[in-house]
Amino acid sequence: MGIDDVESLLKALKRPATGSEIVMFLSHVTNKASVYRVLRNLVNQGIVVKVIVHFPFCDAKIPVFVHTSLTINPNSNYKVVFDKKGVFIKFNQS
Repeated sequence: MGIDDVESLLKALKRPATGSEIVMFLSHVTNKASVYRVLRNLVNQGIVVKVIVHFPFCDAKIPVFVHTSLTINPNSNYKVVFDKKGVFIKFNQS
C-alpha cells in the first residue's frame, strides 16, 4: 500500500480515523517522508487522537531500524520519534 492509497483511504472515511485505523495505515508506510505526509494529512483533517505506533522501516524486505529523533512541528499535537526499535508516532489530545 503506497502513500496515495493511504491518503485515499483517509479521505474515503469521511470521518476522523480511529487510533487502530491510523496504526493500520501507517504500518504500510515505509519511509520518513511518507510518514511526514500522512501525519500532515491527518492534522489538516483535524484528526486528533492519542496513539503510539511502532514499526520498522523496510527496504527490499529487510527491516531497517533508524536511529534519530524528529519533532515535525513544535506547534502541533503530535511527535514522531525514529529510534533503533522502530518508529513511534505519538499523538496527544489537546
